[in-house]
Amino acid sequence: MLRMEIRDKQIFLTETVIDIFRQLRQLEQQGNEKGGIVLGQISEDEHQILVCRASVPGSQDRNSRRSFHRDRKKAQQIIEHEFHNSGGKNTYLGEWHTHLAREATPSPRDIRMITRQFATNEIEVKFILLFVVAQKELFVGLFDAHGMSSVVVEAFSAST
Repeated sequence: MLRMEIRDKQIFLTETVIDIFRQLRQLEQQGNEKGGIVLGQISEDEHQILVCRASVPGSQDRNSRRSFHRDRKKAQQIIEHEFHNSGGKNTYLGEWHTHLAREATPSPRDIRMITRQFATNEIEVKFILLFVVAQKELFVGLFDAHGMSSVVVEAFSAST
């Protein structure tokens, strides 16, 4: 399990999520961005966040070397399925996608997307997470009414 802190929140990523990120990294120049949504659980005091699910790209998603757009309908189906099958514990937490880079840095487009997602989100959460998966690093951003706060962790070796 990977643990990090952003502001007053402890964020935990399960090995399952880390493995999905690791396997889907963009390691080749001709590879396209991949991404999806992340789901998990939030403690009652909202200080601990467990990210235990990450969706994988689907056939209706659109992607290129420098962009990823997930299929909204499929994402909603995944959210509802996870919520139902977890007895109401797992909820939508945010978005993830890859970048063709060794270092993880969100693009201006990423910041606009997560800002828009937070503003239009119908799920009653006070924040949205953004994960940018690079070849070696993982950017973890927490976006809320105060803006974006983030950490970058070296989560992957370049060869694995």
